[in-house]
Amino acid sequence: MTIALGRFTKDENDLFDIMDDWLRRDRFVFVGWSGLLLFPCAYFALGGWFTGTTFVTSWYTHGLASSYLEGCNFLTAAVSTPANSLAHSLLLLWGPEAQGDFTRWCQLGGLWTFVALHGAFGLIGFMLRQFELARSVQLRPYNAIAFSAPIAVFVSVFLIYPLGQSGWFFAPSFGVAAIFRFILFFQGFHNWTLNPFHMMGVAGVLGAALLCAIHGATVENTLFEDGDGANTFRAFNPTQAEETYSMVTANRFWSQIFGVAFSNKRWLHFFMLFVPVTGLWMSALGVVGLALNLRAYDFVSQEIRAAEDPEFETFYTKNILLNEGSICILGGIWHILTKPFAWARRALVWSGEAYLSYSLGALAVFGFIACCFVWFNNTAYPSEFYGPTGPEASQAQAFTFLVRDQRLGANVGSAQGPTGLGKYLMRSPTGEVIFGGETMRFWDLRAPWLEPLRGPNGLDLSRLKKDIQPWQERRSAEYMTHAPLGSLNSVGGVATEINAVNYVSPRSWLATSHFVLGFFLFVGHLWHAGRARAAAAGFEKGIDRDFEPVLSMTPLN
Repeated sequence: MTIALGRFTKDENDLFDIMDDWLRRDRFVFVGWSGLLLFPCAYFALGGWFTGTTFVTSWYTHGLASSYLEGCNFLTAAVSTPANSLAHSLLLLWGPEAQGDFTRWCQLGGLWTFVALHGAFGLIGFMLRQFELARSVQLRPYNAIAFSAPIAVFVSVFLIYPLGQSGWFFAPSFGVAAIFRFILFFQGFHNWTLNPFHMMGVAGVLGAALLCAIHGATVENTLFEDGDGANTFRAFNPTQAEETYSMVTANRFWSQIFGVAFSNKRWLHFFMLFVPVTGLWMSALGVVGLALNLRAYDFVSQEIRAAEDPEFETFYTKNILLNEGSICILGGIWHILTKPFAWARRALVWSGEAYLSYSLGALAVFGFIACCFVWFNNTAYPSEFYGPTGPEASQAQAFTFLVRDQRLGANVGSAQGPTGLGKYLMRSPTGEVIFGGETMRFWDLRAPWLEPLRGPNGLDLSRLKKDIQPWQERRSAEYMTHAPLGSLNSVGGVATEINAVNYVSPRSWLATSHFVLGFFLFVGHLWHAGRARAAAAGFEKGIDRDFEPVLSMTPLN
């Protein structure tokens, strides 16, 4: 049986070998292991796009008609992004927004997240398939490297940019007119055409087009004739083994036109690969910068600067990521170029075991920091995927009871609790309107399901009375009953039930595992630090056996 990487040498093939043999067989269309990612994802992405453009309206998310069923044509039909109020929800079909209702899921924009995520993984699978086939037939992997450029553009535009902004709403919808609308929006809000990364992208794409046009014309001009046909397609044999065109003639022609020319075909084809790929990567980097609300290039101060008044608040506003990343990079360069100072040489132990202890200590710190980040941060670790944080579950319970009692006729703005403070709403230390009760301690929580109800001075009473949406009620009810708090009584104001105690969220698993691993790494740090210090102090040699007291004692028998 012919496969791309030779034959099996084992006597018996296990299930993996049989699968490997079938997937990597030398066939007309290569499948490969990467095909297990590519073909299902591509099928779902294309199927979702055809379904959305044919049947699904955008009335509930954008107030637009966007399907063939509503009279749109190929130019105006689109799979539209979810509404801004849904923020970065994954919009899973079985999630709290749609609750398994396919029609509601389509109306909320679930097909967009479906197509975007499956499309991204499908493109990645296509690139991996090129890597896999190139390795199998012993080619260089430059096809896959070239395909990384459109992947970078797709991921930066459809995933990274909306993740940096306030929701999927700001990504392009999947349609012709929708893409043009996004381009106009991008230019209007970010002055994209004056961004140097966009300029490099344009130079790369147009430069590649020029190279391809010149190369194609040159090849056609200098083809060797090996037949007597009257036209190009009959005069030349596509399977000939020898050269098909004269590089010498082409080189002489261009050197006389421009005064310079590529000396060999490798240089020419390298630039035909390098120019467009680099241009698209630069363009993708520019989109990532705008996702973080970095302004276009400031030609006065000659630096990329953060937005003073960003259009949409993001996790990395005010350049947090760029500053911290720059500090880490500069710190690495500093330690590469410098030697330890005298005080460090005196204070630290310099041995293999000492280095091991330092590394274990650093990993322990990383584990503890990661534990805290996972436990408290619902922006970098979205609750839609990891489950709610403790403060979020507590606030969700306060919100759920506020909704319930308001429907029963309670005036949530003036009701007092047993302590004399507001039962439902009260003031924070800084004067904001916050949820009352025991959850007041978590008043600084920020969560996508709660932010639409805030005004300039905290929670807006009129919005709480008139603008609460069903998806917010479902989200808070789910978070209240899935609190990451393993207790049979009230913790942080959350009246946990037995089903919630039995539930362990991904956030709980991730935070706990990092804490436990960090703790054991810290114990290892102490152990090896003690051994290294003892060795440096001379204790590792042990006691001299010649003078050990027990040797001079009378035996016990």
